[in-house]
Amino acid sequence: MNEYLVTFADGFQMTVDGIGPDGAQEQAIDNLESMGMSFDAIVSIKRVKSIWTVGSTVSLDGRDLVVKAAVTDSLDLDPDAFVLEEKGVARFFRFLPHRGTVKGLEPLSMAEARRLIAAAKRTEVKTSQQTVRPLAAWPLFARTA
Repeated sequence: MNEYLVTFADGFQMTVDGIGPDGAQEQAIDNLESMGMSFDAIVSIKRVKSIWTVGSTVSLDGRDLVVKAAVTDSLDLDPDAFVLEEKGVARFFRFLPHRGTVKGLEPLSMAEARRLIAAAKRTEVKTSQQTVRPLAAWPLFARTA
């Protein structure tokens, strides 16, 4: 499933989850009909950027995958890899965004997935406990009299 922004002729917009633009169109119409609203013609359906947060569902390589962990290996704290679980199946993958959607999706054993998820949680705790020093505390920014 992906998230889509559906725009109607009268300017009304709504976001819906759907499999492809046709699924998004069906979902938008179903939503409006369930609320008892009439609707104008749909003028555009645009896919909204996937949100890669823990617990969200992303569509990759034709599979619906749940983000289980964002693994950070670098100092910039941006995720370098994601641990994904195929929805409805206990099958895990590591996704390396910098390698693309085809080469970046690697199967993981359950043990390796658990290890990476635990490591990501440890990193998450460490970064949330870090204190940010004010600029004056850094030697480069210290004031000289």
